[in-house]
Amino acid sequence: MGLFHKKEKAFFGNCKKELVNIFISLIFALQILIMENEIEEIKDKEFGYNWVTSSRFLFYMQVFVVLAFLIGASYQLYVHRYKGHPDVEVPGNTLYTPQYK
Repeated sequence: MGLFHKKEKAFFGNCKKELVNIFISLIFALQILIMENEIEEIKDKEFGYNWVTSSRFLFYMQVFVVLAFLIGASYQLYVHRYKGHPDVEVPGNTLYTPQYK
């Protein structure tokens, strides 16, 4: 009877180990599937993988840069504008009808 119990214990002990290994393998397989789906979702949203998103981003970036350049250039032209006609003494010999001494 004791011999049968030892064989039964050894057999079922090995079965338990195998079941645990199979269970762990299934868990890892599920995790890999989930991670692959997450990677695909990330690739859809990532700049380098999705040309629709990247082209839209680049278009809006170009519009923003052009507007910033135009606004900055207009502001600088306004700040450094010509502020009037100063009174300049023109020598008589350089007029359209020169006056000589």
